[in-house]
Amino acid sequence: MRSRISFVTGLFLIATAAVFDGVSFLLTPLLGLGSIVTVFAYILLFVWFALLGVQFMSGKKALQKLGTMGGTAIIDALPVIGGLAPAITVGVIIVIIITYFEDKEEALKLAAKKKAEQQAVGGRGRSA
Repeated sequence: MRSRISFVTGLFLIATAAVFDGVSFLLTPLLGLGSIVTVFAYILLFVWFALLGVQFMSGKKALQKLGTMGGTAIIDALPVIGGLAPAITVGVIIVIIITYFEDKEEALKLAAKKKAEQQAVGGRGRSA
């Protein structure tokens, strides 16, 4: 099974999100500068996910992924909770998990299709 997000890439995504959450936490008391960091973090992560082939606007689980990142963005926008909650990190972890199961489901479908094709070819060869 080929996954769009490898284990190491997933770790880098999570670490990057954690750094952004930490910087946002430290800068939120300073005139709300944490929100600037948060906006930059979401832009960077959306681009990174797009480069990995993770789509938020199409696919079976697109609504779940988009809802997860949108929900964490709303949490980050809340005045008190936003600076304290590691919402970016939690959102990235959830999107990675959703993408993993999406890839696994696709791999199972391809394997079933390949098996059905092999059985069809094998069945034709026996009847001749």
